[in-house]
Amino acid sequence: MPYIKPLNEKPHRTLTECDVRRIYKLRHGSELRTDINKIELLYPEIAQRLHIPMSTVHYALRRYEKQGCRFLNLRPGNWKKAWVTNTKIKGAVKDYLLSHSILTKWAGHSLRTRVKEIKAEVGLTITPRTLSKFYRANKVNHVVVKYQYQ
Repeated sequence: MPYIKPLNEKPHRTLTECDVRRIYKLRHGSELRTDINKIELLYPEIAQRLHIPMSTVHYALRRYEKQGCRFLNLRPGNWKKAWVTNTKIKGAVKDYLLSHSILTKWAGHSLRTRVKEIKAEVGLTITPRTLSKFYRANKVNHVVVKYQYQ
């Protein structure tokens, strides 16, 4: 007889922004701190009302308050979605590095040499790895030339 997994009474559920705001409102009575008529609920009462574990209520509320009452889903699988990617190479520097004249001028240079050139000409300090990722993201091929013919 095959093993049949029993049904979970409380299936795992990811809290959405609305759920976290609802928890905050139930805990503090209102999102406005100046509200006089607010009724505050305790963690067990909130957990019972929303049908989620009390520890989930506690950690979700603590995380929400720590982030300045902004909802960011910072669980390990969602880190990329939580922050806007921040890159040093933007605007005029990006146009400069992707220009055809600079790419052909630096055709024989290694990534380390290019980083030194960027530091000297633009004043931007980056690593060769950052430059490599930048080139890969912008589909620049043949960065390093192994041999030069005269």
